Amino acid sequence: MKQGNGNKSFEDIKAVARDRASRKFDVIQNVQECEFYNVAGSPQHMHLTLPDTSQIEAVIDDHALDLICGYTHMPASYHRHCTKEGKAELATRNLNEWFSDPETNKQRRMFRFWKPEYGLAGLPYRLRSFHSSQYMRFDDEVLLDACVPVIQKFKGGALEIASANQSDHFFNMKCTMPTMKKEVKVGDYVEAGFRLKNGGTGLSKILGGGFIGRLTCSNGAVLTDWIGNPFSRKHLTGVQPIGVMTQYWDDPSRFPQGNPAYGDYVHVIRKQLQQLLEKCFSEEQFERVVERLASTAHLSTTIKNLDPHPEPKEKRTIPALIVVGKEFGLSRTAQQNVFDALHKDGDFTQWGFANAITRTANDHSNYDEATKLEEIGGNILSFPQRLWSRYAQADWPVSMAA
Repeated sequence: MKQGNGNKSFEDIKAVARDRASRKFDVIQNVQECEFYNVAGSPQHMHLTLPDTSQIEAVIDDHALDLICGYTHMPASYHRHCTKEGKAELATRNLNEWFSDPETNKQRRMFRFWKPEYGLAGLPYRLRSFHSSQYMRFDDEVLLDACVPVIQKFKGGALEIASANQSDHFFNMKCTMPTMKKEVKVGDYVEAGFRLKNGGTGLSKILGGGFIGRLTCSNGAVLTDWIGNPFSRKHLTGVQPIGVMTQYWDDPSRFPQGNPAYGDYVHVIRKQLQQLLEKCFSEEQFERVVERLASTAHLSTTIKNLDPHPEPKEKRTIPALIVVGKEFGLSRTAQQNVFDALHKDGDFTQWGFANAITRTANDHSNYDEATKLEEIGGNILSFPQRLWSRYAQADWPVSMAA
C-alpha cells in the first residue's frame, strides 16, 4: 500500500501533526468584516478585520472558495469562469455584495487559515476552509492525542502502522496486527487491520472502520461496512463566540495533556475506538471476513469481457472498469492502470479485480487518491454475488461498441 508522511511511527505522525498545527490560525467573525479583492494573475484574495480591529490578508484556496461560493449561492464554476474570461472583478463584487448583507442567523462564520510558512513577514495567509460557527475543530493533532494511547495499549502493543499520511484535507492511518493473518487462497495471506480517517476542512467526518493488508503484494483494502457499526462522528458543536480561537496546544504549561475543552469529546472518541479495535481484531470476526474474501476468490463469476477496446485511440479499459468509473469516479487513466495490473496478475475473479484496483494505489502520486482506490477495492470485495455479476458480465456501452 502507498506510504505517506507518517514513516510508520506514532511519534513521527504526532510530530507531523504538531508541525502542521503550529501554522494554523482560526477565527470566528461576522462575514461583514471580510472584503474580497483581486490580485492580477493570482487566485481570489481577501482581508479580514479581526475582533481587535487588526487585519490579515489572505489568498483563498480552491476548497475554501468552493465553500464560500456555496454560502453565497454563487456557483464556484461561475466564479472560475469569470476569472478565466478576464471578469474577476465581477465575481469579486458579487462576493462582497453577499458578505455585506448576509442572512442574520448565518453571518457568524469560522475562517480557517494557514499562517505564512516559516514565519516570513509580508506573505499573505491562506484561507483553507470556511465553516459555520458550530464547526468542531477536532483536527489531526487532537485525534492523535486521543487515539494513539488507546492503539498502543491494545493487546499489549500488537498493532503496527502499515501506512499513514496527513494532507491539507485528510488524515489517514492504517494499522494491522501481523500476528493475525489467514489465507484467502493457497499462499495468499491477509492480515487484520483498521483504518482511521479525519478531515479538518469539512471533507470527511471522523471515521473508523476495518482494513486488511494483503501480504503477497503489500496491497491494502478499506472494508467500510464489514465489521458492523464502525464509528462515525460529525465535526459539530454549539455556536461558538466571535474571536481568535485558541489552538489545541496553546499554552502547554496550562494544558500539558491538551486543551481540556475537548475533554468530553475525547472521552467519547476513545471509547468508540476501543470498541472498534475489539471488533476488528476479534478472531471470530476475522474468520468471517476471510470466509467472505475466500468466496470472492473461489466462487465468484469471472469477468466476461477482458479485451481492450479495438480503437487504438481509446485508453486500455474493459466494461467492468467503465462501470466502476461511472459509479465510483475512477478516471480513464486509473482504469488503464488497473487494466494493466489485472492482466499482469491474470486473476479475473472478484478477488483479483479488487486487488488490481488496490494494487494501483501503491504507485499513485497522491496519497488521498490512493486511499480512494483502496476504498473502491474494499467496496467491490463487499459486493454480494448478484451485484458483482452485474460488473463481471458488463458489456461495452452502446456509444463505445465496436
